Amino acid sequence: MNLKKNAGYVLPALGAVVLLLLGWALLKSSSGYPDYILPGPGTVWSAFVDHRMEILRSTWITFLSASGGLSLSVLFGGLTAIVFSQAKWIRRGLYPLAIFLQTVPIVAVAPIIVLWLEEGIVATMFISFIVSLFPIITNTTAGLLNVDNGRYELFRLYRASRFQRLYRLQIPGAMPQFVTGVKIASGMSVLGAVVGEFFCATLQNKGLGRQIFELKDYNVPWMYACILIATFLGVLTFSIVSLIGDRVLLYWDEKKISNI
Repeated sequence: MNLKKNAGYVLPALGAVVLLLLGWALLKSSSGYPDYILPGPGTVWSAFVDHRMEILRSTWITFLSASGGLSLSVLFGGLTAIVFSQAKWIRRGLYPLAIFLQTVPIVAVAPIIVLWLEEGIVATMFISFIVSLFPIITNTTAGLLNVDNGRYELFRLYRASRFQRLYRLQIPGAMPQFVTGVKIASGMSVLGAVVGEFFCATLQNKGLGRQIFELKDYNVPWMYACILIATFLGVLTFSIVSLIGDRVLLYWDEKKISNI
C-alpha cells in the first residue's frame, strides 16, 4: 500500500522532470541559441560531470548556510510568535518590524550585513535567516491566536494560568500552522543563502550563489549546472522539512488522542 502511495507522488514528479528536459532540448534545437546563452541538457550535464567536486563542495556550503538560517528562523520565529500572542499591544508595536524584514529588498541590506559581520558563512546565514523568518512568525502567530472559544473559556473557568493556556491549549492548536510556516521558510532559506552568497561568500568558501555570480562571464554551462543544483537543493530541503513536519503532526495527533 505504501509503495503505491509513494509511486503516486514520485511518478508524476518524474514525468514533469522528463517533460521539462524534453522541452528544454526542443527549445535548444529550435532556437539556435549558442551555448553561451542557452546550453542544452547534455552540455550542462557534461559541465556538471567535469566540475562535480567544485559543485558538490559549493552545494555543501550553501546547505550549511541555509540550514543554519532556517534553524535560527525556527527558533527566533517561534519564540517571537509566542510573545506576539500574549498581548495585543506587543503585536501592534513589533509586528510592523517583522513586516519590514520581509519587504525590505535583501539586495539593499546585504552590503550592510557584510559591514557588520564581514564576508563569510555567518553573514550568508544571517541573510538566509532574515529571508525565511517572516512565514514562521505570521503562521505561528495566527495559529496561537486561533483558539477555540469553548476551550478557552473552559481554561478560564478552571483558572488556568497564562503558561498553562499557552502550553496546553495554544501551542498544540498552533502546530499545523507552525509546520506550514517552516515548510514555506525551508525553500526561502535556500533562496536567501544563494542571494546572500552573491555578496558575502569568500574565495575559500564559495557557495552556489557565488559560483553562479562568477561563472556567468566565462562558463555558462557550468553556471546552469549550479542553478539546477541550487533548485534541487531547495526542493530537497522542502521535502525533508515536510517529511519531518508531517511526522511531528502525526505524533502530536496520536499524543492528543491518547490523552483523551
